[in-house]
Amino acid sequence: MLKVVSYVICPFVQRITGLLEAKGVHYDIEYISLKDKPKWFLDIAPNAQVPLLITEDNIPLSESDAIAEYLDDEFPLLRPEINKSACRARQRAWVYQGTKLYLKQCSHMQSGNQQIFEKRQ
Repeated sequence: MLKVVSYVICPFVQRITGLLEAKGVHYDIEYISLKDKPKWFLDIAPNAQVPLLITEDNIPLSESDAIAEYLDDEFPLLRPEINKSACRARQRAWVYQGTKLYLKQCSHMQSGNQQIFEKRQ
């Protein structure tokens, strides 16, 4: 069974678990502390970030874009007559835009004081 390694709340993990749910793929999820990452996780996660997907063949995959692409290849959801190449390109473009906005929002939310908050606003 697939295993997703996650932090309690992470939109990049939510993207992967949402995709798994939409495809009806069964998976386990394990939550870790990002402040105290377990050694086993650091040993297999090249960027030490979540999400990390461990395949049924025990291969660790990182980066939500790469994981989503793997899931689309392994568990097709699209009808065969749809141009997968164009569809995937459009999905990548929207994911890229969403990621840019999310990272700006995170920076804004982590402002240390009012002055930094207003500057980032």
